[in-house]
Amino acid sequence: DGREAASVVFPGGEADITPFVKPGAKQSLALHVTCHPLNPETLDFNAPDRAAKRKSSVKFPGVTGDVYLDVLPAGARIADATVRCDTAASNITFVAECENLADGAYALVAQVGGRECRSGALKAVDGTLSFTCPFPAPRLWDVHAPGNLYTCRLALLDASGARLDECLPFRFGFRDVRCAGRDLLLNGT
Repeated sequence: DGREAASVVFPGGEADITPFVKPGAKQSLALHVTCHPLNPETLDFNAPDRAAKRKSSVKFPGVTGDVYLDVLPAGARIADATVRCDTAASNITFVAECENLADGAYALVAQVGGRECRSGALKAVDGTLSFTCPFPAPRLWDVHAPGNLYTCRLALLDASGARLDECLPFRFGFRDVRCAGRDLLLNGT
């Protein structure tokens, strides 16, 4: 809306425009792009023993990559989530890499294939929360059964049980890959 909000320098980064946003209001977002060559001069080689200097230029000025407008919670949030499966024990471990965690206890709730797994109170280790729960009789993913996929929804809760954030649903196959000596085992075989 006519005010400078942030600056991002090549090759890219993030800009927080929260102080400039009015919830429910229509607003304009404009990008001002300035391009400068990395070096003021470049060498043109016409032959192995002849080089000529010329002024450098930017071949493709402007925005040459993707620009995303993300809406993120102001407090604690899930930055990335994954699962680790153990087919021998029929266990699944949910791992959430989180940002902006304050000191204190948190909990994770996962929904997979109609099942719900809840953690107890968790303390973050280097911004990561994880817990393991039993997952009896899973449909195993295999090269011969590539359709055996699950969708996981993982939510971050505070100590009182209030939902702080939820990651986008992601798909995975219940499988594990291990090395045993010179053998590579998929699901134990």
